[in-house]
Amino acid sequence: MKFRNIEKKYNNGYSDLMGTNRWLYSFDNYISLYEIKELKDMDEPIKGNELTFFSYPDGKSYTPYELEYGIYYEHIIIIEGIIYFIRADFNIDELYIIKYIPDKNVLSEIVHFDIKYLDLYNIRLAKYPLMLISVDNECIVYYPEKLTIKIDARDSFIVRDGDIFYFNRWIEEGIDENDNLTSDYQYYDNIVKVSKSGEVLSIEKGNLSEMPNGEMWIL
Repeated sequence: MKFRNIEKKYNNGYSDLMGTNRWLYSFDNYISLYEIKELKDMDEPIKGNELTFFSYPDGKSYTPYELEYGIYYEHIIIIEGIIYFIRADFNIDELYIIKYIPDKNVLSEIVHFDIKYLDLYNIRLAKYPLMLISVDNECIVYYPEKLTIKIDARDSFIVRDGDIFYFNRWIEEGIDENDNLTSDYQYYDNIVKVSKSGEVLSIEKGNLSEMPNGEMWIL
């Protein structure tokens, strides 16, 4: 059995980068941007975190930015071999979308926003194309255009294809008026297709998931 000691490890494991089997990533510590903003608003101390990528199978590590006070990283995606992530600077209340190609040392800012105009709850990058969204009882798109789509509280955004947004919606059936499970209990997902204007185009049973090669599978 072969053991490899990887440099720049944080001793808290790693996360797969969906859509590729080449890159993994890890934070030295993780806390959501929503929680960071709450701490700052209460004058509680904040620190910052550091983000490192690992290439597979060679195990090389790449850290786009060194640790800086008040700067946090959030939500990483890959589109056509290019990595994108969120960089939030709470010293000046600015949020950036960063483009990164680790092994070519390409690091650039795509766009930035004033944090006070963003809902940081469940804020994330999404695709396709590259988008900045936040999802709660509505799906708000901040980039590359401003859209607000009303959704069900059970909906999870999966992917966009042209003007169609795809969500997985969890369904529970067979619960009585006392919240007890009956013999008819079922739990399953529906795939919900919604237009950019908010019209529900279709609902079908299934779960939509992205595979390591970037394909979307209906399961």
